[in-house]
Amino acid sequence: MSLEKLEHEYQWEWLVTTEKLQKGRYVAEALQVPFIGFLYLVDEDVLLHHTLWKPGHGWVPDIKMRETTTQRTVNGGSELRENSFIDMSKARFIKGNNNGPEPTSI
Repeated sequence: MSLEKLEHEYQWEWLVTTEKLQKGRYVAEALQVPFIGFLYLVDEDVLLHHTLWKPGHGWVPDIKMRETTTQRTVNGGSELRENSFIDMSKARFIKGNNNGPEPTSI
């Protein structure tokens, strides 16, 4: 995955199972802390981060939820399940380099 592919092929949408998203929100709500999502793009050595949920505010980015067929596990197979598509167009990112991470934004 590259930033270019995320932008042009996926329109900045990050796919996460709705179950994982709801569990993260539940923990953040119980602790009264923000729920932050991290998406690491290995090939580009880029870490995207976005606040997904805030106490007293709710969900921060635009999130579309729908049933889709996706890969069941890293070992293959497929499964119909509810997935969330998180808008990462306003995410911030950290780009790695030889001197350590350098904060940057999109």
